[in-house]
Amino acid sequence: MLDKMITLTPDEMTEYRRYRRQDGRKCEINGLRWSPANTYEHEERKFRLLFDLVVNQKEKVIIEAIDNKTDKRRDLVSLSTGEIYEVVHSNRDKAVLKKYALDGVNAIFTETEDKKDD
Repeated sequence: MLDKMITLTPDEMTEYRRYRRQDGRKCEINGLRWSPANTYEHEERKFRLLFDLVVNQKEKVIIEAIDNKTDKRRDLVSLSTGEIYEVVHSNRDKAVLKKYALDGVNAIFTETEDKKDD
């Protein structure tokens, strides 16, 4: 349980209003949502990113949000910076990175993919 209510700046509120959950309800701020359809590595990487942004960088984020304009689902959106993140399992193929970059999305690779580079 949170000790205090989360307040949003006007810019964060504008960003928040762009998104909804799959079921049409409002997204929970700084809440963890996961899907059993995803792999453990995918959900773990999403949690580590959420933890870093919320705890270390003090950002306000939403997870598994659907963009009201494009109907695209996003793994994580920072309301504080407007950055969009998608956890991907693909190899570091430049075409994959370009696809996400053209859409304004930061592709974050799972730990499994990170270890392949070592």
